[in-house]
Amino acid sequence: MNRIFLSAIVISSMIIACNATKAVNDNIGDAAPIEIAEEQNLEFDTSKLGTTEKDITYCTANGESLLMDVYYPDDLDGPWPATMYVHGGGWVGGDKSGGAGQRLIEPLRRQGFLVTSINYRLSPDHQFPAHIEDVKCAVRYLRANAATYNLDPERIGAFGGSAGGHLVALLGTSDPSAGLEGSGEHLEYSSRVQAVVDLFGPTDSLAFCIPSKLEPVFGASSCDAEIITNASPITHINQDDPPFLILHGDKDNVVPLSQSEILHEALISAGLESTLVVVENAGHGFSRVGDGELNPDLRTISKMVIDFFDQHLITNKSETSLSQPEQQNISQTDTPIPPIYLTVALHIEDVPVYANCQAYPDFREKLLQFAEAFAPYQAAINLQIDYEFFLGVSSCETAGMQSSTQGQNVLDFLAERYGYEIDAHQEGGWDKDGQDNYADIRYLGGQVTTAISENAGGLVWDDHDQWETLTQGEQGLLYPNFTWTPEALTLAVSSQHHLGDFTDDDIASGVWNPKGAGDDFWVHDPNGPMIYIGPGEYDNWGSKRGKRSTFDFVQDVLTQLEDGQLDRNSIYTATIAVPQRIIFHPEDHIKLQTVLEQISTLVTGGNIEYATYSQVVEIWREQYQGVSNIYLAP
Repeated sequence: MNRIFLSAIVISSMIIACNATKAVNDNIGDAAPIEIAEEQNLEFDTSKLGTTEKDITYCTANGESLLMDVYYPDDLDGPWPATMYVHGGGWVGGDKSGGAGQRLIEPLRRQGFLVTSINYRLSPDHQFPAHIEDVKCAVRYLRANAATYNLDPERIGAFGGSAGGHLVALLGTSDPSAGLEGSGEHLEYSSRVQAVVDLFGPTDSLAFCIPSKLEPVFGASSCDAEIITNASPITHINQDDPPFLILHGDKDNVVPLSQSEILHEALISAGLESTLVVVENAGHGFSRVGDGELNPDLRTISKMVIDFFDQHLITNKSETSLSQPEQQNISQTDTPIPPIYLTVALHIEDVPVYANCQAYPDFREKLLQFAEAFAPYQAAINLQIDYEFFLGVSSCETAGMQSSTQGQNVLDFLAERYGYEIDAHQEGGWDKDGQDNYADIRYLGGQVTTAISENAGGLVWDDHDQWETLTQGEQGLLYPNFTWTPEALTLAVSSQHHLGDFTDDDIASGVWNPKGAGDDFWVHDPNGPMIYIGPGEYDNWGSKRGKRSTFDFVQDVLTQLEDGQLDRNSIYTATIAVPQRIIFHPEDHIKLQTVLEQISTLVTGGNIEYATYSQVVEIWREQYQGVSNIYLAP
């Protein structure tokens, strides 16, 4: 079996590259060759460069408009190669603005591809083959309007995830003889494509027959119905099929890995070009399963997709075989741009009501609702908790409550199910006259959950007394037998923070060992007792703190890295600091969702990698050899 595990040397099973022009022209029957119709508007509107056009009608089906978004490259170097994204959703849901593959759009656009993302008719209102008919109509539309979009009609690729992966695979293998063109528009143009990226899609409907999908999706009553066979990409494989790149998680419990293996082996057996990449520790959608890291990681996956399309639609156009993938034009520099490590830090402050056992169940439930709502984003989350909520977990949890969390308290459950890391936190830093201190919070947290970290959130960077106390080992006020020195400090604030003045809260990026408090906080001391993880600038949630958003900050750092203004061998970090009102007010969830959606393309493109604070420390030590970086944002 030929498949790729990126932990070893990449071995590509790529045998024969098809001549894409021949593949198109030989499979359209009596239709005309690929060409630009005379009635087209031959003038491309250059004002569209670098923009996105939303909701363009590409075809109509029974009076229903089928919509497409178009993402234009920044430079007028066309005609551009084009790539088309087809979303997933089990053929019954989803949208062109979502899905795992959608996050590849921005990196592809920046690489010089015209990128489109389409909606198609969904079941149960519309049964197969309506889905693939729409996808094919979209390709024909692009060819019919090639000059309008400044695209090369002989260089079109397609990519999709899950159900979208099935549809682009079927698009790649089926020619007009399959009877899947439908009766839509632009039938004088070919619907064949020159490259396909299938992300964890079903490919053999007989081997992967889902009874619940038979009637609503396919209008079939049994798995051996003819339409089920016709819906399988492997049914239609022929010698003119384009190159395939297939990626699938080894722990996918939605679409089995065997589905991608079947397609890959069928393509190879037919003498065609196919590369299968098995992503270790990955579930459906490349969500991480277990303790291991994704291998390859999301950044590498994105790079592979871009390089695959680059090789087949740009470098080789339609004539050159991709027999030596190591010769791909991967980068214009010997040192790749490093990812920015991003942590989502949730804050639960010191509010007495959290320890009130009548009120606690409601806060507990809302915290669980938050975790479930944000699980699809697969962000790395540090839950930073003050004393009172730890006290509530310790005092108020009941067996009845824990029946909904697998017999665990809420923090153990969040750690096990969602990978949350639990930190000790103090509201506005250190209160010298307070009833509890960091050591007390860390001690109680350690009694409540085994997921407690050695991180401290909210240190006051200009408080010399607090610094000295922590470096020497802080003794608990409530638990005087417990002494604690944090390993890592996060989200340093100024002494004015507790008064509502956030102006001087830290916005540096990077990792280092601060020499001391005050001005020495941004001086690295290799013998310093504590590590600090800079948050960068982060979203202000409507306050007047005057800082850039996380997205803008990260974009600025990336621009400076691309331009050579920053050292590519150094570590860069950022944090999204989430206040408790967003956690406990479901109507405010949209605020964080908006931020995460905004950065999603950077995550999939590999520009951002999610990491908890403890993971950042580990990465800093192992990959950066503990070499400090202190980037003070201008």
